Amino acid sequence: MNYKKIDKFAKFISSRTSTSAKNNIFLSNDLKIVKTSQTKSQYLKFFNIIDKNDVVIELGSEILILYNTITTKITCIFYFDPKYIQSEYILTNPTKHSFPYIKYTISQCTNPSNCLIIGLCLGNIPNLLSTIYNNKINRIDCVDINNLLCKFYKKFLENSDYIHVYSMTGMKFIKSTKESYSFVSIDIPCKYITKKFMNIIHKITSNFPDRKIVLNIISDEKECKHSQIINSFENFIIITKKKNE
Repeated sequence: MNYKKIDKFAKFISSRTSTSAKNNIFLSNDLKIVKTSQTKSQYLKFFNIIDKNDVVIELGSEILILYNTITTKITCIFYFDPKYIQSEYILTNPTKHSFPYIKYTISQCTNPSNCLIIGLCLGNIPNLLSTIYNNKINRIDCVDINNLLCKFYKKFLENSDYIHVYSMTGMKFIKSTKESYSFVSIDIPCKYITKKFMNIIHKITSNFPDRKIVLNIISDEKECKHSQIINSFENFIIITKKKNE
């Protein structure tokens, strides 16, 4: 694994904060430092900030991140859905402090050679995969519709050279990819889990008899008809727990 980018991120944070100043960093959509009035403080209660080592990073106008300079724990929420922690783990040791559903997702991977992650956020799944399996992996393709998160992850958090990041919808990517995948993690809103979507997932994984596809359904289970959609497929595992569980 390559921790150069994570070290770069730590230096970036330390060079812009001090114990005598408020630990707030504001980044524009091109990841440049900008000045702004103040952090959207009403959201900070979700982070339980407790000491001077916690740094608040605002990405554009959509994303709030908490980073602890001692533990390297990184946490993310979206302003449009602040009740959920979207991502949280220890950068320097992704096996620690990952949500149970993340650990369960990884535990289902029987062949990590070619992985596809649809729904990147801060990259807990690709970073955890590369930590556990490392030289067993040929490539990890990560897809997220949020371009700012993709740029942030690629610049600061990506921990292996075989990780590739694409900013687009999951459907657009799977329709255009020429790769075949042995493991797929899907972490997107339930409304995008359509019959057409799952047919393409089936196609791009069919070269691997031991493939595993894990769906983390972001929805109220009552509102989601995913069971009806994937009834005819094999090798699919569904997780319907809330993200903070």
